[in-house]
Amino acid sequence: MLYADLERGHRLEEERRAQGVYSARELLRIATAEAADHVERFVAVYRHAPADPAGSGVYEALVRHFTDYALAFMARGGPETR
Repeated sequence: MLYADLERGHRLEEERRAQGVYSARELLRIATAEAADHVERFVAVYRHAPADPAGSGVYEALVRHFTDYALAFMARGGPETR
């Protein structure tokens, strides 16, 4: 559920990128705001995860999201994204 919610942001970014009206800087700002919104909406889950032996998957989803996003963002962009 957490990763799917984070991935929704990727899909929205692809739609925005296809529109061609946002700069790489704007796309990054929007994506960062969406990730922050995600963490705020699921703050109870993220707060509980360290105390739960099964909670490592919560942070793994977040780390995987940011890693995948950063690599894809740099691969798609030109010099301004690096």
